Amino acid sequence: MDCLLNHIGILGCNSVTPPSGVYINELPGISLKSIDKIADSEQATYLGVWDDVQKRTVRKFGTAITSYFGRKYEVKKLVDSLRFGTPLDITNPTPLSPDEWRGVTIVMNPFNPNADISKLLTQAFTEIEFNGYVKVAADIQFRVYDELNGVELWSDSISISPDTWTSITPFWSSSVHDISTRIRLEYNATKVDSYKTEIPEGGCCIDTCMDAKLIGHVLSAAGVITEHDDNAFGFRGYASLRCSLDGLVCGNRDLFTTGLWYMMGAEMLTERIYSDRINNYTTINREKAKELRAEFVTEYENEINRAAETIKLNPMDFCLECNSQVMDLPLRP
Repeated sequence: MDCLLNHIGILGCNSVTPPSGVYINELPGISLKSIDKIADSEQATYLGVWDDVQKRTVRKFGTAITSYFGRKYEVKKLVDSLRFGTPLDITNPTPLSPDEWRGVTIVMNPFNPNADISKLLTQAFTEIEFNGYVKVAADIQFRVYDELNGVELWSDSISISPDTWTSITPFWSSSVHDISTRIRLEYNATKVDSYKTEIPEGGCCIDTCMDAKLIGHVLSAAGVITEHDDNAFGFRGYASLRCSLDGLVCGNRDLFTTGLWYMMGAEMLTERIYSDRINNYTTINREKAKELRAEFVTEYENEINRAAETIKLNPMDFCLECNSQVMDLPLRP
């Protein structure tokens, strides 16, 4: 749930307005000075403390949300995964072409492109490698592109050598902000001849509750896309569809802002209580910090519960176990 990092801000010198418009040091009992006074030798300043507190809170928040929704819904972990790109055929490479992009596309709902995509779904490319021919080692542009919305989601310039498998991205995953019916993994063919790597026949990741398809593609310099059913153009790895609550939370961050705010406040007070620094904030005011932390814990439990109960999932969502009964239980732990 990395989308929650920096959703809450810290008000200080040259601070940036966070997406939520809410700051940790707006909570009672938490000031910039108090945060700075608990920084240890590794954290150095209040920013180091804030970074540690944010990371721990986001992990705890994910666990709490999983616990809440787990009492009502059974969410699938992996819908389907397709290994593609073997074997490699170097006998008849496609020649390089200026400003041409080649690669593979995950196509969601190919037989019903207007169908809704689950808010719990993420698309992923994992363990991706590339093999192509260049005369000498050269930097090649790679990217993940949302074709539907015209947005570049990831990019990198990576040096490849002739006839060598090169790791491109060990893991890339979409979020609710870039979930799309067509996601392309591709490279710029200006400098490299493309070997053929195979897509399994049909290119389908088909589950009993939904469907998707993997195809090869060429995007010409003129912007024309040509599809290929059996050519991954030098890529190999996995195309996967996964289900998690991350997308649901990220798409409803505003609902969870207050709960997250109080949870970060509680975590900040935990940091103060167990700090090895010796000053008024860590000694004289320790008991007050414990009392305030207990109040914050109660507040975030109530807020997270309230927010979670406003979200109703469709029991027919393909990220939920098919034909499983949705339990009508309260969301409080």
